[in-house]
Amino acid sequence: MACGPLVFGQTIQDCYRLYFQRTYIRSLLILLLPMNNSMMSFGTTDRMKPRGWAFPSNAKELKIGVPNRYSFKEVVGQDNATGSMKGYCIDVFTQALALLPYPVTYRFIPFGNGTKNPHYDQLAQMVADNDLDAAIGDIEITMSRSKIVDFTEPFIESGLVILAPIEKHNTNSLAFLQPFTLGMWGVTGLSILVVGENTMSTLGRGVLIIWLFVVLIIQSSYTASLTSFLTVQQLDSWIRGLDDLKHSDYPIGYHSGSFAKEYMIKQLNISPSRLKALGSPEEYAENLKLGPNKGGVMAIVEERPYVELFLSTYCKIAVAGPEFTSALDGAL
Repeated sequence: MACGPLVFGQTIQDCYRLYFQRTYIRSLLILLLPMNNSMMSFGTTDRMKPRGWAFPSNAKELKIGVPNRYSFKEVVGQDNATGSMKGYCIDVFTQALALLPYPVTYRFIPFGNGTKNPHYDQLAQMVADNDLDAAIGDIEITMSRSKIVDFTEPFIESGLVILAPIEKHNTNSLAFLQPFTLGMWGVTGLSILVVGENTMSTLGRGVLIIWLFVVLIIQSSYTASLTSFLTVQQLDSWIRGLDDLKHSDYPIGYHSGSFAKEYMIKQLNISPSRLKALGSPEEYAENLKLGPNKGGVMAIVEERPYVELFLSTYCKIAVAGPEFTSALDGAL
């Protein structure tokens, strides 16, 4: 069996770093087979029921919980037109079932009303209480959930990043003046006049040599700064990373239903009063545009797969700083 990236469409390929692993299929099959009273096992020579034989009449229909998301339905959600469940996670599940030597009877049960993103802790609890046989979706593998349910091997690579607004600088005929301040230009011009052109004396020649090195440094700094101004979009926020986020007093947005809220409160010691739940990409863009002084947020903490989807649609927003935590999603 080959392992590597599994591509279901150009959009998903462009927007995600999602990986389909051989270990995930193995774990999912181990999860499903006992529920169907199968005698199949991995690594043994037990006889398997050939494909096409009659399925046992007493086979149990699996109740599979699936998050009915409001946003980012490309990952998982319910099709409003047909009522069926769709998304990357559903594609992974059906591909794994196709490897079984016999059909499996199952039924998808939407979790959530589709008007807001459900909280996955409740979904994990339903599996633990045997209200559901399993759950398929972008379910983060956290310590608290692992204590009550078993997860498959992860099939989505994720992590928390910071979203902040950016400002694109418009270039004009005076753009070459931007790298230096008015004071810096004044000091540079004054230095040229003071040095002069009298190089006849030994002292004058020594000063000239030192000045040439200073000019070389100024030229290199100017060239690098001008290139940055003309080609790189600048963050329209003083938040450059996690430390700035922790030590500020401005409101922070997070994905409704995400583990980001619990992480920021327990791990980063951020006050819950600073956190604002946001439910859709439109709310992300609107709150970042408003800013903290007009009822919006200074930044948004979100998982990497959703960020890549969001940035593929909305501009003037970028990731501030590196990914500061890693997370994995799996089925349970």
